[in-house]
Amino acid sequence: MGMIFAGTKYCAHCGARVFATTATDATNAGGRRCPRCASTATLTATAIGSAFLEECGACGGVWVDARSFAELCASKEEQAAYVGAGSPLAAPHATAPSDAAVRYVKCPDCGGVMNRVNFARWSGVIVDVCKRHGTWFDRDELHQIVAFIRDGGLDATRDKERQQLDLEKRRLHDREVRGHGDESDFAGGFVDWLMKDV
Repeated sequence: MGMIFAGTKYCAHCGARVFATTATDATNAGGRRCPRCASTATLTATAIGSAFLEECGACGGVWVDARSFAELCASKEEQAAYVGAGSPLAAPHATAPSDAAVRYVKCPDCGGVMNRVNFARWSGVIVDVCKRHGTWFDRDELHQIVAFIRDGGLDATRDKERQQLDLEKRRLHDREVRGHGDESDFAGGFVDWLMKDV
């Protein structure tokens, strides 16, 4: 990282957009405790373009605030910088260690227990999310997510969701045309809806 003048909108070295940080951001950056290692390790801040990531040197996990993650998902340049040879973060391991037991972790900002979510519903990568503050990625999960996005996974997910919405619209339209049916039609449709992802 290089120095820039106050008020500069873009980095003269790499061209990345510069944004203002608050006193809270400066205090928290790099001083958070790792949610996976609990109190034994602190996170080290790293900038990739305009996104800030914080990595645990002990477990290899990465904390990404909500805004930085949205920018990383949207920016092909930041994705390339993250997965490329010049990435400041550790390269992915050939085999990721597997924990037999699922462990919920606490948000490093608010201390609330984070929700475990399958990223984009179909990626197969389970991440820990605090809706207010950000996402925790265990070792190699962020690499997997970026690869999923770069391979068109988000577009495919949006297409699947769009197709499901169209199917539901057709079902509702057909039901309205039939005169709302009886309650058994509703119960059958409800059971079909519940079982669609199973």
